[in-house]
Parts: sequence; C-alpha cells; structure tokens
Amino acid sequence: NIAFAVNLFSSLCTALAAMFVCWITIILSKLALVRFSDDIELGETIACAGAGLVAGLATAFSTSIWFSAVEGEVNAMSNFFTAMTFWAVIKWYNLPNERVHDKWLIFAVYSAGLSIGVHLLSLLTFPALAIFYYFKKFKNHSFIGVAGAALSGALAIALIQKVIIVGIPALWSKMELLTVNSFGLPIHSGIYPTIVIIAAILFFMLRQARRKRIAWLEQVTVALFLLVVSFSTFGMVVIRANANTPINMNNPSDAMRLLPYLNREQYGERPLLRGPDFTAQPVSYDREDRYGRVGDRYEIVDQKVSYVYKDSDKILFPRIA
Repeated sequence: NIAFAVNLFSSLCTALAAMFVCWITIILSKLALVRFSDDIELGETIACAGAGLVAGLATAFSTSIWFSAVEGEVNAMSNFFTAMTFWAVIKWYNLPNERVHDKWLIFAVYSAGLSIGVHLLSLLTFPALAIFYYFKKFKNHSFIGVAGAALSGALAIALIQKVIIVGIPALWSKMELLTVNSFGLPIHSGIYPTIVIIAAILFFMLRQARRKRIAWLEQVTVALFLLVVSFSTFGMVVIRANANTPINMNNPSDAMRLLPYLNREQYGERPLLRGPDFTAQPVSYDREDRYGRVGDRYEIVDQKVSYVYKDSDKILFPRIA
C-alpha cells in the first residue's frame, strides 16, 4: 500500500502540473490576443481554451513527464511546484496593478519555498518572476532593464541558497555547539535560539517597514518569513534520520550532520565556472573539521578534505573540457 500510495501521489502531482500549464497557456493566450482587456470575443475564447487544452495534454503525455508520473521520485512533485509557482506569477501579472493583488506574488515565493523540501527546480522561475515584475511595475522598458531584472532574479536564487538553505542550518549548527558544548544543554537545544534570532530579524524588518511606510520592504519581509516557514519542511529529514530508517544516507540526524548533507558534500566538489581540467593533479589539501555526536556532546569526528590545484591547471567551464 505504501508503494502504491507514493506512485499514486506522483500521478496526482503530474495531473495538477498539467492543469497549471493549461491555465498558464490560457492566460498568456488571452494577453497575446486582447492584452489586459476583458472584451474578448467567442472565437478568441475558444482559441485560448484550445491552446490551454493542447498545452495541458502535451505536458501530461510528454515522455519525461509521463515517466515521472509513474514512479516514486521527486520529479513529479517538483514539476507540480514549478508549474504552480509560475502560474501564480502569471495570474498576478494578469490582474490589475493594485497592491492587494501582490499576495499572488508572495504566494509564488511561498510555493517555491515549499518546493525546496522536494527539489530546487522551482527556484529557476525567479528570473522569469523578476522580468514579469519589471514589465508590470515599470512604465519604460528596455533591453538593459530586462537584463537587469533577469540578473536580479538570478541573484535572488543565490541569496536563497546562501541565506536560507545553507545559512539557517549553519546558524543552527553554531547555536547547537554553543548550547550543548558550552552550556551543557541537551542535543537539539540550539534550535530554540536559532528560531528566536530569525524571528527577531524578521520582526524588526517588518516594524521598520511599517514605521517608514516602505511597501516593498514589507512585502520582502513577508516573503522571507514564508520562505523560512516553507523551508522548515526540511525538519522532516532530521526527524526521519533520528528514526533510524533502513535507508539513511549520511544520517543527517542533527545540525552538525545536516549542513554537509545540504551542501551535498558526499558528491565532492564540481566547480561550475572555473576549476581544474581533468588531467590536473592536486598540489595540497585543505582540511576542515566536522563535528559529530559523541554521547551528550559534539566532538570532532571527521574532516572534509578538499583538493588544492595550481592556478595554471584551472580553466573556465571545466565541465566541458
């Protein structure tokens, strides 16, 4: 029954993803025909509905989507969250330019945050989100403006990766060392000061936005709050690791083991922009201590070893060498 339920859930997520693709296509088709006007003729309505139907069915029956729909993997739910995130952006873009409708933009951020617990694919919609924001909020458009908007969306991905996905577990690990090793408190006590620190930062950001009447800062703060809440789904990883499941790769049962797990250290270093070519030999090694649970304390139990190469052996885009 468990295997059947997991596979069925993948099918349901794929069906919902196809539905969102259908809705996205209908909205974009309407914008292409009549822009933001509600004066749409019957023939144009049928054309928009037909385009949405074709797009939804093409999504559902394409090979890669279909295979994801019939297996117990992360791809089906990831497709669902990505489609829902982009649909929320398109829905927001189609609505009148009023502040009350910005809730859909914040919902898109929340949806992308929820997907972090499944897969990072939804974060790739942020450059598109930024471009739609640029076209709706700014009157004069230019190629430089579009490029700047796309770049800001890419920077948002990097910030979420560093501040939310890695930053919060890093803060938790520091608080864990402080509370357990220094204060003698029980394991996992570091989560409490971590929550207090994050809540205090968001509270003061929101209070400052309200005092100064800065609408964009208030929206950013609410979006960050929802990102933190949605990222908390990763707590399931720690909870299940402590349950000693039969498959427990890297055993991320506490803050010290969760951070290497999130950094994917088990896969080694694979530089994207600049790194060694495939014939390069390391000249030295960097070592970084890794803490683990020893009784009621954390002690150094392992080291992360990183290769150091000569600059002359490094090239741009080493993966294509």
